[in-house]
Amino acid sequence: MAAERSGRPLEQVRVVAVSKTKSVPVVRQVYEASHRGFGENYVQELVEKCPQVTSL
Repeated sequence: MAAERSGRPLEQVRVVAVSKTKSVPVVRQVYEASHRGFGENYVQELVEKCPQVTSL
């Protein structure tokens, strides 16, 4: 595993879902599956999507 080869503890590794260019319904599906780390290129996209995804 890459974390072990780099000498990093596994609990320091984070998986980030790249939500840029993805629609709100797709991001919501991932959010509903308990994922919480998302990456966006632009703050404007995050500001637009976040309320729509987290207002469940």
